[in-house]
Amino acid sequence: MSGWYVNTILRNSSKIRSDLYKESVQQTLFRHGTKDIMSLIYQLETDGLNVEDEFLMGIILAPPIDAGPESDDSAYDDLLSIEMTVKKLVKEGVLKEEELLALNALANGNSIREIAAKLKVVYLSAWQLVNDACSKIAFCLGDHFTDDGFIVYMINKYHLDAKDGIILDSLMHRNYAISRKEYNV
Repeated sequence: MSGWYVNTILRNSSKIRSDLYKESVQQTLFRHGTKDIMSLIYQLETDGLNVEDEFLMGIILAPPIDAGPESDDSAYDDLLSIEMTVKKLVKEGVLKEEELLALNALANGNSIREIAAKLKVVYLSAWQLVNDACSKIAFCLGDHFTDDGFIVYMINKYHLDAKDGIILDSLMHRNYAISRKEYNV
């Protein structure tokens, strides 16, 4: 398995997006000098604006142009990179339709069992589809998206030693080893 980080980001994509949205709403409230959304609506109505106008509310609640994750190594940036790579790989015919369906289900929070049921395949086949697709994406993106690249990234970021890198590698591949043992692969 070489797409552990890609798999992890996709499995958590809903949380990553909701965290970004929450941060954006908080920035908007701060920008307007209010503590909560109801205070903002009251302030806008007092100023004579029609808050039922969806377009207007969309502009008011939209994050400023520079809003978003603060660091260049954020999960949101990585999620966007993964999504763009998926589009590219689909366009180039590298990702199969079944792999795309499996990735979509994974990103929507489905477990491998649920993915297997949706695709009408056995558990191991669904697991292999997800694994293969994540590996293709990781290979295409390189750097910290690959397993080895992610370990190097973590060692450098947190000043870990080689022993910690080995432990991290074994933790990343624990589920892979358990699955292989369980199914005698």
